[in-house]
Amino acid sequence: MWTLLNVGKTWEDVVYLVRENGATVIDEMRVAPVLDESDQLAFLVETRTDITEKMEAENRIRHLQHYDGLTQLPNRKGLLHELTEMLEAQSEAELHGTANNFSPYRNGHDWHSLLIVDIDRFQNFENSRSRLWTDALLQAFVARMKALVPDAAIMARIRGSRFAVVVKGVGKARHEARIGAYAVAQELQRGLSLVQVTGLPEGAEAVQLACSVGFTVFPFVEEGLKADSGDHVLRRAGVALSQARHQGGDQVHAYSEILDETMQRRMTIEKELFVAIQEGQLRAFLQPQVDMYGRVLGGEALVRWQHPEKGMVSPGEFIPVAEDCGLIVPLGDWMLEQVCLLLNDPRVRAAGYSLSVNVSPLQFQHADFVEKVKSAIQRSGIDPRKLTLEVTESLLLSDVDHAIQKMVNLVALGVQFALDDFGTGYSSLAYLMRLPIQELKLDQVFIRDLRVNAESRVLVEAILMLAKAKGLRVVAEGVEELEQAELLRALEPSILCQGYWFSRPVLAEEWMANPALAHTESPGPNPVLGCLTD
Repeated sequence: MWTLLNVGKTWEDVVYLVRENGATVIDEMRVAPVLDESDQLAFLVETRTDITEKMEAENRIRHLQHYDGLTQLPNRKGLLHELTEMLEAQSEAELHGTANNFSPYRNGHDWHSLLIVDIDRFQNFENSRSRLWTDALLQAFVARMKALVPDAAIMARIRGSRFAVVVKGVGKARHEARIGAYAVAQELQRGLSLVQVTGLPEGAEAVQLACSVGFTVFPFVEEGLKADSGDHVLRRAGVALSQARHQGGDQVHAYSEILDETMQRRMTIEKELFVAIQEGQLRAFLQPQVDMYGRVLGGEALVRWQHPEKGMVSPGEFIPVAEDCGLIVPLGDWMLEQVCLLLNDPRVRAAGYSLSVNVSPLQFQHADFVEKVKSAIQRSGIDPRKLTLEVTESLLLSDVDHAIQKMVNLVALGVQFALDDFGTGYSSLAYLMRLPIQELKLDQVFIRDLRVNAESRVLVEAILMLAKAKGLRVVAEGVEELEQAELLRALEPSILCQGYWFSRPVLAEEWMANPALAHTESPGPNPVLGCLTD
């Protein structure tokens, strides 16, 4: 300060003062020299401004930038800062030769792990309980997790119900580190399955939880990169978590290069499928449904994707992606429109065919689903009794009464409902008796073993008896052999059959041109003309 003042310059800085009562005061202090006529220092002018509140506010802001307000754990930004420091420290150790032959490609150095823990179906709690309760649950969850992880572990709250745990030094080799991280993940899953929520007006409550865990180990340099980074570590753990959730939740999954390739392929499909819907690359196919005399009474509409470069993309590849990313809704809306247009075709109307189309649970749960169906029927002018919507039991899991009400509203118009994949999911006779359905679809898993598996035959007979008692028609999917068709005919003469024995799915335009002859390389003789006729 005096060095500046003696040459006529102003000094300024922040000064921390402690008062007699121990309180700290932060002043912004400025001292300016005043010189006399001979340019000698005459006196000083000192000004002070109390900036204590301002500095405390800035410190709070800096804290909130790196920490979560509810749990006081580091947030995503704070976690990235911790990971970056760890990676830089290890690189520094390598540079100065203090690391044991460190190389991200070789074993011998310390490997660390990042685990991401996500509470499965946490949204159910948010939808059914108060904000105060869910906050208390998260705080109890964090307290329980702290008791389970090693003392030196770093914890963070990334977002919502998703938390991160960094465990240092889990191994000297990548495979050893993966085993160690997997053990930590399993311990977390077991320990977090029951959490005691306290501090609520209504008292303590024990809550059962299920968690998905994805983890990766580091430092690990991904192909095409020169070094590992916090972003890359977090991304890899996120990929592993996505796979754990994709497998139904309550799973532990490790990152692997193969998994990464799969995720990249799914992202490519998602991006290209969005373009496909916008640019009209989707195609409607139809697979006939025939009676015991081989007569075509209708068909199921199936979506196919004609990629401009890759050709026909398998539904098994793009439908799961569409369901995960939400594109199943516009895809389903497009199919509904196509089916209505087909039902309005003079050839289809003259033949009296009925057509069915799958409705995904996500599409069905949309608030405007009923209006969309009504609007499609009105625009096309079809007979709604010829339209069958195929739904699965999974749409009943969230809100049975609301789902039934939607179905009732459409059945009142004449729309038919079919319960798809019956017998393979969450089948409940109580639900079945309440559902306003007109059709059951036997899953092909039962048809495939019908000849050799007595249990499958007994189950099929039971389902047929149940359908008959409730006045439901039955469609058997996946009929690929004559013997299967004959067995089904013997069990129930009124059954409708659908499968490769009769016809593969055919482009809608070709099917309408001659539906009675539509088949493509069927494994049997001419499949429709009399193959079930004595």
